[in-house]
Amino acid sequence: MSKKVPIIDDGKVFEDWLSKYINSWLETNKKRGLCYAFPDGGNQIQRIDLIIDSVDIGNIGIECKSIFELGGSFSNGKIELNMINRTGGTGISQIERQHQFLRDTGRFGIFAIEMRHSQERYLLPHSYLFDKIAAGDQTLTFEEIYQNSYRIGSNGNLELFIQHKCGVN
Repeated sequence: MSKKVPIIDDGKVFEDWLSKYINSWLETNKKRGLCYAFPDGGNQIQRIDLIIDSVDIGNIGIECKSIFELGGSFSNGKIELNMINRTGGTGISQIERQHQFLRDTGRFGIFAIEMRHSQERYLLPHSYLFDKIAAGDQTLTFEEIYQNSYRIGSNGNLELFIQHKCGVN
């Protein structure tokens, strides 16, 4: 019998860290803009975790997920999409609601993933995840994340990644 590893919700810690990282990146790269937490609206459904308003790199919405990639639903090199895309009382999935919000507000979309065990953080185009779910895919492999994302701390160009990969149709 396999032992399931409990997932501890460190999402808020990751959100705070990512907001500080992006604001530091904006300042270091002399880009005008601000990253901040999107208000959750009390009892209402929170549209997305973070917002970037920037005249230089564009307006962006970011959904953050912090996962422990060993054991449970995140083992075997894949993420079960139903674990990160829940449907609330509205009957519309979280990723679908976010995609609609991003599209309707003209924002780029990013799905940020923190892998707590390996201490790696990735920015995946929100539309990549939305398209997988719309196609009926049940999993997102770690290999897909590595191939289609920007790894925080890499030498890649974050601005080009956003401009060329993170558009929402």
